[in-house]
Amino acid sequence: MAKHLGLFPAARLSLNLKPNNDVHKSSILLLKPPIKSNSYYFDPSFCKLANVRRLGGAVVGAYYDAKYSEDTIHRDQAPGGGEAVVVEEQPTALPAAASDNTNWIDVHLPEKARPYAYLVRFNNQIGPWIVGWPYFLSIALTAEPGKLPDMKMLGLFLVIAFMERNIMMTINDIIDQDIDAKVERTKTRPIAAGSISTIQAVCFLGFQMLINYVLYHQVNPLSRKLWLLSVIMTFTYPITKRITYLSQAYLSIYVHWGALMSWAAVKGSLEPFSVLLPLFISGFFWTLLYETIYACQDKEADAKLGLKSTALLFGDSIKVWLAGFGVATISGFALTGFNANIGWPYYTSLVAAAYHLAWQIVTVDLENPADCKLKQKSNKWIGVILFFGIVLGKLVA
Repeated sequence: MAKHLGLFPAARLSLNLKPNNDVHKSSILLLKPPIKSNSYYFDPSFCKLANVRRLGGAVVGAYYDAKYSEDTIHRDQAPGGGEAVVVEEQPTALPAAASDNTNWIDVHLPEKARPYAYLVRFNNQIGPWIVGWPYFLSIALTAEPGKLPDMKMLGLFLVIAFMERNIMMTINDIIDQDIDAKVERTKTRPIAAGSISTIQAVCFLGFQMLINYVLYHQVNPLSRKLWLLSVIMTFTYPITKRITYLSQAYLSIYVHWGALMSWAAVKGSLEPFSVLLPLFISGFFWTLLYETIYACQDKEADAKLGLKSTALLFGDSIKVWLAGFGVATISGFALTGFNANIGWPYYTSLVAAAYHLAWQIVTVDLENPADCKLKQKSNKWIGVILFFGIVLGKLVA
């Protein structure tokens, strides 16, 4: 019978409608049921008219009190002078937002540390991989034929990539805090939202820069000099979106500057340039492709605020440009492999990478911010494909 009332979410609550001595004699207390029928539990006394009337009062009371309480609902009097009601709801599932990958910060970190974790995007760690792949691909290419890449350097630049990305996010949020506060997607960032002050963020930035300085003292002077140039680009990138539509191109240079730094760290020079130059150029177009897609998330807000991006520059022909960037990316990586005398597994990986890029360009919904973000994140897999293609190609060369 409970199944057909159409009044109460019986599928979510177990019902046993009996008076309880701990509350008013006409109260309703939901307890564990003794009888099961048609996959729903109920007590036979539930069929009595008086109990049905009380159930109605419980439903009305629960409806109104749900607006004010997320846990136990308690009413002394139901609307319209009804009877006293106590309704205990069984725990319900947390909202999706509370169980996604952002929640661990609030659950596991001390309260004072949380704004800093959000500042460097600990809740979204795709960034270190995006920044890191230029390092890793470059180190893999420096391996001698038949050998694996330098594992010590891979480990060092994994940590450097993590720190570089965190520093970039901190600088970006310090400089862009006035803009972030006006954009829906970014207004909850810690500095824009007032969770931490600009002074606190600057001190935190100094601490991160000190760590990075120590890390780069593990490599040779040439790599350190290239790092100092990258620091300049890190501080100036947030300004470019205010003055040029090619801010994503500037970011692409910065990201793949890492390929030069890691190459120099292993080789002690930038030779052979016939391998390093096409690697840098192909990486530049790859990053320009996915960062242009990413920029489509904010193109309406950017236009209103007077900011610039390649997403606005290319307009309705953006997919044509993306296709061109994709062709340049694969062509550049192919020339890199040819000049480096890499074996056939590398070219197999290029086919897979080309397919992935084509999938991004064809299927991305540039009017859907969530899809733009998804496609940008998917580029970590291109890095995986190319890295293992280089490693295997070197082993069989």
